[in-house]
Amino acid sequence: YDNLIEKYGGQPTPATGVGIGVERILEILETKKMFPKDLQPGPKVFIVPINDKAKKEAFRLTQELRSAGISADTDLTGKKFKKNLEYADSQKIPYAIIIGEKEIKQKKYLLKDMAKRKESRLSLSGIINKLK
Repeated sequence: YDNLIEKYGGQPTPATGVGIGVERILEILETKKMFPKDLQPGPKVFIVPINDKAKKEAFRLTQELRSAGISADTDLTGKKFKKNLEYADSQKIPYAIIIGEKEIKQKKYLLKDMAKRKESRLSLSGIINKLK
């Protein structure tokens, strides 16, 4: 870092410095499990539409959850149900919401805790209360 200030038009100034990338810091925090839970990267919930009819509802639900301050994502590529759950699991997304025709009619969605492998059927407001 010597001569760096001079190089950019300042006075000759001896200096010492260190550099580290943000990615490296994040990796260390995650490895040591020191990353604050409320700042975890990625979505808190992944919404899985069972069929084409459920895609519209999945998109609507994603928007509703985001409006409520909950980080949410859904599949827009048309992956199969099982592949979507595998994706959510591999990305360490804590929850999945499964939407099919029954869920749309009843306005109660299947919320799956990906770590505990437990499922509960909740309304949108129930899901928001649980995930906040």
